[in-house]
This record gives sequence, C-alpha cells and structure tokens, in this order.
Amino acid sequence: MFWLTSVRNLVTRAPAAWFFGLALPAQGLLVAAEVQGVLPEWLVRLRLYLPAVIAVGLTALISGTAGLTKTFLSLVKLNLPWYWFFVALLYAPVVGIVPLLLFRAVGFIDHIEYDTNIVQSSGILFLKFVLTISLVEEISWVSFGITHLKQWFTPFVAAVIGGAAWGIWYIPLNVAGIQVAGRFPNLPMVINFMAIGASCAWVYYHTRSAILVALMQVVMNYTALVFPVLPKPGAEGIYYAFIAAKCTFAVTFFAWKGPKPLFSTVPIANSAEVR
Repeated sequence: MFWLTSVRNLVTRAPAAWFFGLALPAQGLLVAAEVQGVLPEWLVRLRLYLPAVIAVGLTALISGTAGLTKTFLSLVKLNLPWYWFFVALLYAPVVGIVPLLLFRAVGFIDHIEYDTNIVQSSGILFLKFVLTISLVEEISWVSFGITHLKQWFTPFVAAVIGGAAWGIWYIPLNVAGIQVAGRFPNLPMVINFMAIGASCAWVYYHTRSAILVALMQVVMNYTALVFPVLPKPGAEGIYYAFIAAKCTFAVTFFAWKGPKPLFSTVPIANSAEVR
C-alpha cells in the first residue's frame, strides 16, 4: 500500500526521533490521566509496556520480520565469553560500593551500611516487576532508541542522548511519586540515566545480547536496595557520588575498549565504528 510505504520511508529516516516523539508525550499523558484517576486499571498496568510496544511496532514497520527476529535473538543470546557475565553481575555492586568507600575514607560516614536480606524480603512480586522493567527498557531504550541514534552520532554520544531521553521518561513518574523508590531530584536523575544508558549501550554494542543488558539492569535495581545510595532528605551526597561513579565507569568503558571516537565531526554514516 502506498500510504504504508510512505510512512515506512518517513520513519526510516529517523527511527529514534519517532520513538522518543511517541513515547515521551504518551508517558506524560498517561501518567497525568493515572494521577487524575481516569485510567482503567488494566490500562495502568499496560503503561509499563508502552516503550517496548512502540519500539517493537517501529521495528516491524521499518525492518519487518528480519528486524523482529533480530530483536528476539538478542533476548536469548547467551553464548558469550565468561567475562561479559562478570561485567553484568559485578558492575552495579562495584559502582554501589565505590561512593560508600569514598565517603568512609574522608570521614563523611562512620561505617558502610548494607542489607542483603532485602533481596529475599522484597519478594517474588518485586522480582517479577524488576525483570519486566529490565526487559522492556532494554528492548526500547537501548536496543532500539540508542542503537538507531547511531545514524547521526557516535555510539558514545548516542548512548548519552538516549540515556537522557530515558531519564526524561521517568520525570512524570518521579513527580507523581509512581513506580519510583522515592522522589529524586529530576536533573540528577536524568544524568543518572545518561550514565546507565552509556554503560548498557557499551555492553550491548560489544555483545549484541539484550538479555545480558537486562540482567545488568536487574542487578542494578537490587544494588540500589542493598546499598543506601538512593537520595534521602538532607543526605543526597551519596546519591550524587553514586551518579558520579556511574558516569566515571561509563566514560572509562568507552575510552578503554571503544567504540571510538567518543566524539566526532565526521558524518557517522561514514564511520566504520557504527554497526
């Protein structure tokens, strides 16, 4: 059909822009409707899946069966060198403990607190929620949004921009106090997601494994529970240090193992680093 071909050609020019342009306004409208109590319960539950639905729909439109197959295969790709599982499992705990060690070293805190029992006490429902969120956000923000931004930017810049959009997605939820463990300062929260997006994109770039990135995010969610790194009134310093540690790791990953250059004035379409 002519109209479908026209839409496909239009979306193909800038898939990431279409994804962000659809997902972010829809999130704001749905959260506002949820706060006002005008959304039915079933639609409130489905809001969780919105970014993945948009990403999968756009993938089907621009790439068809081949694109959907690629997305599915990335969700079951586990045939990887052992050290990538090492990165996925230890990245978050290391990033979580670094700011606490720093604060302990300079005397800002007397001891390092942690609560491993919370992993068990959080229950199966929280685990199901975290697994769902991790898979949805990997499929949408990392595999689709950040990957397609590489049409225009270096992989590092694409990851930072995509991470910023990912953080903006959470602002309505943060303001409304929905689905967020405490109301975070909005700007640091967005910077936090810029760092998360960069680290996740780095892992995905080198492995093409969506399930590994999702695992990385699951561990990150539980790390934030085990270590006291989330912001508390009058004690936001550790949270800011937590974000700084994430930013440092993200830049280090790209500077160490690429893809490079991190920044470039050369059209990315001509860069051999983009794949």
